[in-house]
Amino acid sequence: MEMLSLLERLSPESLAPVYLLHGPERFLLDLVVERLKSLVLTGPMASLNFIRLRADDLTGAELSAHVREMPMLAQKRLVLVENGQKLGTGDWEVLDRHFKTPEPQTCLVITADRFELKRGPLASANRRKQVHKAEKLKERDIAGFVRQRAAARKVAFSQGALAALSAAIGPDCAALDDAIERVCLHG
Repeated sequence: MEMLSLLERLSPESLAPVYLLHGPERFLLDLVVERLKSLVLTGPMASLNFIRLRADDLTGAELSAHVREMPMLAQKRLVLVENGQKLGTGDWEVLDRHFKTPEPQTCLVITADRFELKRGPLASANRRKQVHKAEKLKERDIAGFVRQRAAARKVAFSQGALAALSAAIGPDCAALDDAIERVCLHG
Protein backbone atom coordinates (compact mmCIF):
# COMPACT_ATOMS: atom_id res chain seq x y z
CA MET A 1 0.00 0.00 0.00
CA GLU A 2 1.37 3.35 -1.02
CA MET A 3 0.80 5.26 2.25
CA LEU A 4 2.35 2.51 4.37
CA SER A 5 5.37 2.52 2.09
CA LEU A 6 5.59 6.32 2.31
CA LEU A 7 5.46 6.15 6.12
CA GLU A 8 8.32 3.65 6.15
CA ARG A 9 10.45 5.78 3.80
CA LEU A 10 9.93 9.14 5.54
CA SER A 11 13.11 10.31 7.21
CA PRO A 12 15.05 13.57 7.52
CA GLU A 13 17.14 12.51 4.51
CA SER A 14 14.16 11.62 2.31
CA LEU A 15 12.01 14.65 3.11
CA ALA A 16 10.48 16.16 -0.04
CA PRO A 17 9.29 19.76 -0.35
CA VAL A 18 5.79 18.85 -1.63
CA TYR A 19 3.28 16.20 -0.51
CA LEU A 20 -0.19 16.08 -2.04
CA LEU A 21 -2.12 13.55 0.06
CA HIS A 22 -5.61 12.31 -0.74
CA GLY A 23 -7.87 9.34 -0.35
CA PRO A 24 -10.62 7.82 1.73
CA GLU A 25 -8.45 6.45 4.55
CA ARG A 26 -8.22 9.54 6.76
CA PHE A 27 -6.30 7.73 9.50
CA LEU A 28 -3.36 7.07 7.13
CA LEU A 29 -3.41 10.67 5.89
CA ASP A 30 -3.23 11.90 9.47
CA LEU A 31 -0.35 9.51 10.27
CA VAL A 32 1.68 10.86 7.35
CA VAL A 33 0.93 14.47 8.34
CA GLU A 34 2.00 13.79 11.94
CA ARG A 35 5.20 12.12 10.74
CA LEU A 36 5.97 15.08 8.47
CA LYS A 37 5.37 17.47 11.34
CA SER A 38 7.81 15.54 13.53
CA LEU A 39 10.47 15.64 10.79
CA VAL A 40 10.07 19.28 9.74
CA LEU A 41 9.16 21.06 12.97
CA THR A 42 12.20 20.76 15.19
CA GLY A 43 13.85 23.00 17.74
CA PRO A 44 12.53 25.52 20.23
CA MET A 45 10.65 27.59 17.62
CA ALA A 46 8.82 24.67 16.02
CA SER A 47 5.33 26.04 16.63
CA LEU A 48 6.24 29.30 14.88
CA ASN A 49 7.11 27.36 11.72
CA PHE A 50 3.82 25.54 11.31
CA ILE A 51 0.84 27.01 9.52
CA ARG A 52 -2.47 25.21 9.02
CA LEU A 53 -4.82 26.57 6.38
CA ARG A 54 -8.12 25.54 4.80
CA ALA A 55 -8.31 25.61 1.01
CA ASP A 56 -11.81 27.05 1.08
CA ASP A 57 -10.42 30.14 2.88
CA LEU A 58 -7.61 31.09 0.49
CA THR A 59 -6.51 31.47 -3.11
CA GLY A 60 -3.55 29.90 -4.86
CA ALA A 61 -1.77 33.28 -4.79
CA GLU A 62 -2.24 33.58 -1.01
CA LEU A 63 -1.00 30.04 -0.50
CA SER A 64 1.98 30.70 -2.75
CA ALA A 65 2.87 33.70 -0.56
CA HIS A 66 2.73 31.52 2.57
CA VAL A 67 4.99 28.95 0.92
CA ARG A 68 7.62 31.59 0.11
CA GLU A 69 7.87 32.87 3.70
CA MET A 70 11.11 32.15 5.54
CA PRO A 71 11.19 29.97 8.66
CA MET A 72 11.63 31.57 12.08
CA LEU A 73 14.92 30.49 13.69
CA ALA A 74 14.80 27.08 11.99
CA GLN A 75 15.82 25.35 8.79
CA LYS A 76 12.32 24.61 7.53
CA ARG A 77 8.66 25.38 8.00
CA LEU A 78 5.59 23.29 7.28
CA VAL A 79 2.53 24.63 5.49
CA LEU A 80 -0.47 22.30 5.79
CA VAL A 81 -3.52 22.93 3.61
CA GLU A 82 -6.66 20.94 4.37
CA ASN A 83 -9.61 20.43 1.99
CA GLY A 84 -7.36 20.74 -1.05
CA GLN A 85 -10.22 19.58 -3.28
CA LYS A 86 -11.69 23.08 -2.79
CA LEU A 87 -8.83 24.74 -4.70
CA GLY A 88 -9.87 25.90 -8.17
CA THR A 89 -8.14 25.35 -11.50
CA GLY A 90 -6.54 28.80 -11.37
CA ASP A 91 -5.24 28.12 -7.86
CA TRP A 92 -3.57 24.89 -8.99
CA GLU A 93 -1.95 26.68 -11.92
CA VAL A 94 -0.44 29.25 -9.54
CA LEU A 95 0.80 26.45 -7.25
CA ASP A 96 2.23 24.48 -10.16
CA ARG A 97 5.25 26.82 -10.18
CA HIS A 98 6.01 25.74 -6.61
CA PHE A 99 5.48 22.07 -7.44
CA LYS A 100 8.02 22.31 -10.29
CA THR A 101 10.62 24.36 -8.41
CA PRO A 102 9.79 24.11 -4.70
CA GLU A 103 11.01 26.53 -2.06
CA PRO A 104 13.75 24.68 -0.13
CA GLN A 105 12.75 26.20 3.22
CA THR A 106 9.14 24.99 3.08
CA CYS A 107 7.46 21.62 3.16
CA LEU A 108 4.03 22.06 1.58
CA VAL A 109 1.42 19.43 2.43
CA ILE A 110 -2.02 19.57 0.82
CA THR A 111 -4.63 17.03 1.92
CA ALA A 112 -7.93 16.25 0.21
CA ASP A 113 -10.66 13.68 -0.01
CA ARG A 114 -9.81 13.22 -3.67
CA PHE A 115 -7.68 14.92 -6.30
CA GLU A 116 -8.54 14.92 -9.99
CA LEU A 117 -5.29 13.64 -11.53
CA LYS A 118 -6.23 13.32 -15.20
CA ARG A 119 -4.78 16.60 -16.46
CA GLY A 120 -3.21 19.89 -15.50
CA PRO A 121 -0.89 20.65 -12.59
CA LEU A 122 -2.07 17.71 -10.49
CA ALA A 123 -1.36 15.25 -13.32
CA SER A 124 2.15 16.72 -13.60
CA ALA A 125 2.65 16.54 -9.84
CA ASN A 126 1.50 12.92 -9.91
CA ARG A 127 4.12 12.10 -12.57
CA ARG A 128 6.75 13.73 -10.33
CA LYS A 129 5.63 11.39 -7.49
CA GLN A 130 4.36 14.27 -5.34
CA VAL A 131 0.85 12.78 -5.05
CA HIS A 132 0.16 9.96 -2.58
CA LYS A 133 -3.15 8.14 -2.14
CA ALA A 134 -4.44 6.73 1.15
CA GLU A 135 -6.65 3.83 0.21
CA LYS A 136 -8.64 1.56 2.48
CA LEU A 137 -6.57 -1.41 3.60
CA LYS A 138 -6.88 -4.54 1.55
CA GLU A 139 -6.87 -7.91 3.29
CA ARG A 140 -3.24 -8.50 2.28
CA ASP A 141 -2.15 -5.15 3.79
CA ILE A 142 -3.60 -5.61 7.27
CA ALA A 143 -0.68 -7.60 8.71
CA GLY A 144 1.84 -5.06 7.39
CA PHE A 145 -0.12 -2.20 8.91
CA VAL A 146 -0.35 -3.98 12.28
CA ARG A 147 3.39 -4.75 12.19
CA GLN A 148 4.22 -1.13 11.39
CA ARG A 149 1.98 0.36 14.08
CA ALA A 150 3.24 -2.18 16.66
CA ALA A 151 6.85 -1.43 15.71
CA ALA A 152 6.15 2.29 16.22
CA ARG A 153 5.28 1.33 19.80
CA LYS A 154 8.39 -0.89 20.03
CA VAL A 155 6.31 -4.09 20.23
CA ALA A 156 6.36 -7.17 18.01
CA PHE A 157 3.39 -9.48 17.47
CA SER A 158 3.60 -13.18 16.69
CA GLN A 159 2.09 -14.48 13.44
CA GLY A 160 -0.80 -15.90 15.46
CA ALA A 161 -1.46 -12.58 17.15
CA LEU A 162 -1.31 -10.79 13.78
CA ALA A 163 -3.82 -13.24 12.30
CA ALA A 164 -6.15 -12.99 15.30
CA LEU A 165 -6.10 -9.19 15.34
CA SER A 166 -6.62 -9.01 11.57
CA ALA A 167 -9.55 -11.41 11.72
CA ALA A 168 -11.16 -9.72 14.71
CA ILE A 169 -10.89 -6.13 13.50
CA GLY A 170 -10.64 -6.18 9.71
CA PRO A 171 -9.32 -3.36 7.50
CA ASP A 172 -10.35 -0.33 9.61
CA CYS A 173 -7.04 1.47 10.30
CA ALA A 174 -8.29 3.49 13.26
CA ALA A 175 -9.86 0.44 14.92
CA LEU A 176 -6.71 -1.63 14.30
CA ASP A 177 -4.52 1.08 15.79
CA ASP A 178 -6.80 1.33 18.82
CA ALA A 179 -6.65 -2.46 19.29
CA ILE A 180 -2.86 -2.41 19.04
CA GLU A 181 -2.73 0.33 21.66
CA ARG A 182 -4.97 -1.67 23.98
CA VAL A 183 -2.87 -4.83 23.56
CA CYS A 184 0.29 -2.82 24.30
CA LEU A 185 -1.27 -1.30 27.42
CA HIS A 186 -2.54 -4.60 28.80
CA GLY A 187 0.16 -6.92 27.43
